[in-house]
Amino acid sequence: MTDHSEDIFFIEDDEISMEKETWKILIVDDEKGIHAATKIALSEFVLDKKALSFISVYSGEEAKKILAMENDIALIFLDVVMETEDAGLLVVHYIRDVLKNHRVRIVLRTGQPGQAPEEETILKYDINDYKNKTELTSQNLFSVTVSSLRSYKHITHLNEYQEKLEKMVEERTQELAHSRAGMKIILDNIQLGIVIVNPDRTINQEYSQFMHKLFREENIIAGQPFESVYFWEKEREKDRKLVERWLGMVFNGTFEWNLIADLGPKLIQYKSGNDIIYYQNSYHPIIHDNKVTALMVNTSDVTQQKKLEIAIKEQEDAYSQEIEIISVIISQDREEFGKYLEKSDELLASAFKSLEILKKNENDFETCNQLFRKMHSLKGNSRAYSMKRLGKLAHEIEDILSDIRSQEITLQSELVNGKIAVKVMELKFDKMNSILTKAFEIYEKVVMEKEKNFGKIRKNANSITLDVEKLDQILKKCHILEDTAVKFKLIIAPGIKALKRNIYQLTLLNLDVAYNRFEKILNDVAELCGKDALFETRGDSIYLKETAHNLIVNSLIHMIRNAVDHGLETPDQREAMGKPAKGKIILETKQGDEEIKIQIQDDGAGLDPSSIIKKALSKDLIKEEEVPNMTKEEILQLILLPGFSSVEQVSEISGRGVGMDVVVDAVNQLGGSLDIQSDIKMGTTFTIILPRAGESNIKIKEIE
Repeated sequence: MTDHSEDIFFIEDDEISMEKETWKILIVDDEKGIHAATKIALSEFVLDKKALSFISVYSGEEAKKILAMENDIALIFLDVVMETEDAGLLVVHYIRDVLKNHRVRIVLRTGQPGQAPEEETILKYDINDYKNKTELTSQNLFSVTVSSLRSYKHITHLNEYQEKLEKMVEERTQELAHSRAGMKIILDNIQLGIVIVNPDRTINQEYSQFMHKLFREENIIAGQPFESVYFWEKEREKDRKLVERWLGMVFNGTFEWNLIADLGPKLIQYKSGNDIIYYQNSYHPIIHDNKVTALMVNTSDVTQQKKLEIAIKEQEDAYSQEIEIISVIISQDREEFGKYLEKSDELLASAFKSLEILKKNENDFETCNQLFRKMHSLKGNSRAYSMKRLGKLAHEIEDILSDIRSQEITLQSELVNGKIAVKVMELKFDKMNSILTKAFEIYEKVVMEKEKNFGKIRKNANSITLDVEKLDQILKKCHILEDTAVKFKLIIAPGIKALKRNIYQLTLLNLDVAYNRFEKILNDVAELCGKDALFETRGDSIYLKETAHNLIVNSLIHMIRNAVDHGLETPDQREAMGKPAKGKIILETKQGDEEIKIQIQDDGAGLDPSSIIKKALSKDLIKEEEVPNMTKEEILQLILLPGFSSVEQVSEISGRGVGMDVVVDAVNQLGGSLDIQSDIKMGTTFTIILPRAGESNIKIKEIE
């Protein structure tokens, strides 16, 4: 369902009355052109029936004066370098630390990113976004403005609610201090849980009657330990112990209140049937002679507020997700992206079946390994197509499965967040399915509308529409005609054979359609690893049937990621070894009369046989007595075994013990082989050898 409570639309200028309430936008930049461009790009912007009103200043000092007078500015587009190199950063400091204004959203814009590096600036200064001026297209500016104003609106609402709550607590607290009789009346009638906790952790005799509504009518409250009242459920022993330790720190006088105040449980979540309720606590120490002698705790039911926050967050996530999907579709090869969606849908469905099998038998380690590999493939494919949310969820499931494989936990184990492992995975599967469903919907709207009546099609280099299924049918008929012609020695037999060969070629996919994707993956992984790499392709054009094409592309993705992460050194390491700072990864293809060779070559550190043997022994992949008789080639082949990994630390890229065994499985399905050549400090070459595609090509097993 679509929520129309918040609409974004554009209207003509004459439809906006300047007397109406507007969103105030402050532009701080010493370039007049930036002011003009921003106003033009956002001139027709309206959110919640409120247009934008702009305030322009050209220096940090002017901005400070405006901000001191105007306390309802919603968004600031702030330049870094103006009258000084750090003028914009000083304005950020003035807003947050001097004015104590944490509501206004700040988008830092710079044309000189070297003056204020993004990562350092975001960590050091309380800003909400950081953009290079060259990045801010009209579309980006629109998206940034929408998300910033939404955030400002939500923060404003929460601050108003908090101010009301604090005011109410303050009023009630003052009344308590004036009169015990008045306190009794208040405690009997106030719609707020109020208790006084004594140094022995018990609750004082005087407390608000609303506590019984919060913590069940029949509960005894006075004289009970605070932690037993607030965490009464049997399974929350861990929470009770933590609160007991915290109260001990509060009352023993060892620590100042300001140092430990935030350690108390603020937002507590409870199960209520099939629902969840949320209580929020605030703590107010009663201090005598510089020592906490009692602790007043105010408890309010914030369930509706919390659910509203969750709903808002889900709505924002859904909006961001749709924007991400649309951006991905626009930036990718659309036919390839459609195939990615279909493959991901198949993988997810297959993975869910594996989970159902695993739930019936937790000791089925083969199914667990299969499920792990499917998540690994889904993660890699999703990141290759910039589907970050899907990749992140697959990575999170991979984390849980990794612990199950190492027998650190079971499907029924309780995780850090208190939830059962299998339930967490099922929830993540649901989220992944939701993302894919939405992606299919958007894909059909953006891409498939004009082609919905054409079935499965592909275009060749001359833009002729080809129906692959019909070509396969024609090819089968050619087989029958050829057999008949040969049997009766008809003169047309050679012609039919040539026709069949030409039709067969039309059903093949060229491997080079994936080269751009390979280069993007290489660059992304290199950036994550802090490495610099050049991608080079050379050789013959290779054509494969669709199933074989998908298997080889996925295998090459694994190999390219491994080559960057495992093979190449960092720029500093390479220069110290006398190598160019930028590493090189070469994809070379060769087509012979009988076979196809596809090579991935890097000029990195190479494979160390001694390290491989050590790792294989530690993982019980080989026996020590086998080592002396092993050749170098046999040692190198050990890295292809399931579970082998030379990386000690698990990251989003490596250390899972999965990857090359997936490649081996794919190559074996195609009737091929995988060869490894490597020299220390020189690099490594992986060669996939396949039977040549043609009339006599082996039948390719379809992947379930």
